[in-house]
Amino acid sequence: MGRRGARGPFPEAEWSAYTADPAVAAGALESVMRLGFVLLRGVPARDRQVLDVARTFGFVRETNYGELFEVRVEADPNNLAFTGARITPHTDNPYRDPVPTLQLLHCLTNAARGGDSGLVDGLHAAALLRAQDPQAYEVLTRVPVPFTFTDDRPRWSPIGR
Repeated sequence: MGRRGARGPFPEAEWSAYTADPAVAAGALESVMRLGFVLLRGVPARDRQVLDVARTFGFVRETNYGELFEVRVEADPNNLAFTGARITPHTDNPYRDPVPTLQLLHCLTNAARGGDSGLVDGLHAAALLRAQDPQAYEVLTRVPVPFTFTDDRPRWSPIGR
């Protein structure tokens, strides 16, 4: 499974093989466990299809965004993901309890130039920080940072859903 990327094997599988062959599915899931990602090619470009993909991994956890978060451009954005701006490497929702365990991205259409996705090996970055600046690593890993998202939109509540 996979092709050579800039830094070695790039794990990928065809959706049709992933859904038909348990060995392909196991290899893809093993890539997620070992490397943190896999690229599934040929996934149908249908609205909400990513939820079908997610369910092959396990339970889909609902958040204040619902069971699906759509990255799109809005006229009055309250999130960087709702703008046409470049989104640099980041971690989504680290303030949640429990934190997200797996994130799937599925591009249905892209009328704009660009739109490339990049991956950063956060564990490797943390290991480098620990080796190069142990004090900064301790601050990063030991100092709690409270976070609250607020805007002028109605708040989500799981009650009555």
